[in-house]
Amino acid sequence: MANSSNGCEKSAFLNGTLEEEVYVNQPEGFSVIGHENKVLKLKKALYGLKQAPRAWYSRLDNYLQKNGFSRCLHEYALYVKKDKGDILYICIYVDDLILTGSNQHMYENFKKVMAQEFEMSDMGLMSYYLGLEVKQRSDGIFISQEAYARETLKKFKMKECNPVTTPIECGVKLSKDDGARKVDSTTFRSLVGSLRYLTCTRPDILFAVGLVSRFMENPSEEHMNAAKRILRYLKGTFDYGIFYTSSNDVCLKGYCDSDYAGDVDDRKSTTGFVFYFGENAISWCSRKQPIVTLSTCESEYVATTAGTCHAIWLRRLLSELYFAQDRATKIMVDNKSAIALAKNPVFHDRSKHIDARNGGIFTGGESGIVGLGGGKASLVRQLGFLTRGKFSYCLVSVSDKSNSSKLNFGANAEVLGRGVVSTPMVMKSPETFYRLTLEGISVGNQRLEMSDSGVSEEGNIIIDSGTTLTLLPIDLYNKVENALKSSIKLKRIKDPQGVLDLCYFTRNDIRIPQFTVHFKGADLKLRHDNVLVRTSNVSLCLAAKPVQDLAIYGNLAQVNFLVGYDLVKRTVSFRLLIVGDHEMKSI
Repeated sequence: MANSSNGCEKSAFLNGTLEEEVYVNQPEGFSVIGHENKVLKLKKALYGLKQAPRAWYSRLDNYLQKNGFSRCLHEYALYVKKDKGDILYICIYVDDLILTGSNQHMYENFKKVMAQEFEMSDMGLMSYYLGLEVKQRSDGIFISQEAYARETLKKFKMKECNPVTTPIECGVKLSKDDGARKVDSTTFRSLVGSLRYLTCTRPDILFAVGLVSRFMENPSEEHMNAAKRILRYLKGTFDYGIFYTSSNDVCLKGYCDSDYAGDVDDRKSTTGFVFYFGENAISWCSRKQPIVTLSTCESEYVATTAGTCHAIWLRRLLSELYFAQDRATKIMVDNKSAIALAKNPVFHDRSKHIDARNGGIFTGGESGIVGLGGGKASLVRQLGFLTRGKFSYCLVSVSDKSNSSKLNFGANAEVLGRGVVSTPMVMKSPETFYRLTLEGISVGNQRLEMSDSGVSEEGNIIIDSGTTLTLLPIDLYNKVENALKSSIKLKRIKDPQGVLDLCYFTRNDIRIPQFTVHFKGADLKLRHDNVLVRTSNVSLCLAAKPVQDLAIYGNLAQVNFLVGYDLVKRTVSFRLLIVGDHEMKSI
């Protein structure tokens, strides 16, 4: 591989051609005589114009693709050109370019061609790039941020501090409400921001930096001391960095781990993973998990899922860079229960509550993650335009052995026929979830309003095919529970599974009032098995739970409904089905 060099376009933003109509006042002192009150129409971008970065990128993108380069679909800042077995790579960051390749002549020729088209500054062999120090040697490349680390210590008056051997004190647990005196949030944010940039070459401080990053809003002395301890650790490790060895090993492998319930405020765990390309670490991550897990097995399972999603992206990117992985990517996990759970498609009482977005079964010859959410790794996103923005499913009860759940895409996914009701989707961040507006629930003739629960805004509930139970705001749940209690006079018992709050002792099905869910513009009349779930031979329970934060419309409430998603019109449609002798039929 040729050495890496970097170049800079001197007036990058002035090269872009504008597609939009933009007008500016005539510059003072350069007005056209007799037309002083007129404005100028811009043909080229100017610095300070919001369209300028996009216009420059479009110009550069068009030029590179016309000259035989392919833009990586999984990383738009990377371009690859292959010619008779030789490869040239270009990485773009605004107006800075990094070049490397397998043939020195091809490499030098491209620099000459670029200099003819653009006013380029050839900075020679890359030694410094965006705060990263690069030392290129015959046996590999060493990347560090020593100068930036020293400057950071100087900036925060820690230049003369005493070094420590670890970035975080062993066993420390930081909390939002630690009772310590508050510190200046601007200074704290500046410090944490500087530390976060250092994680580009210092994965050894990644977990500690992620920990202090949780307290940006209202930091205390405890949080500041924890952040300064990272500076003290840097004081003794200025010369640390990442060394990329010259090697023919191009096998991708990963390591995943988790810190179970490490956040004392919300009991959420932390995911951590690192991926190696041969002997070299190329990607690492430490971030808090979005859900509360109930065991180390579950937290490791969620962490492994996150690592698997990242591995899929890396495999695709490496394939575009002509390093296709012809074998399965090994991901090492240090929890036997999580490994067994990932391999075994049969869920049991200790795992069936885990969100389906966190699972995927892989067998020989298969690849991909099955999921219907809006996230980048979901099946819907992977299929892209093939779905035409539409998918639908019909979930059947687990007790129904004669039918199976159906999943449709594209034109086959349209929900049509008598009894169809539709409700609008509400777009909010993150786009992983599909949000609807729940207005209330009727139990018999009694309508219970969502607005009375203080959660009346649009997009107040997520519809999810992977969550079993329906999770309702506490106030609304209590009203539903009380309404059901007043209509059912059977003996109440504790849930044998220890999960649900309202259960009755009965071996038989029971009559209950009509439950109607009122979404915005759509009223759904639920069946008996949408409302109650059997948790043992003698217990029948309300299939809902109270929550303080995220309300979810679970899959038990969707059983025997044809549920269709139109991502273009942004609607969700429902049609109630009944189970016939051989197939699901429309009512």
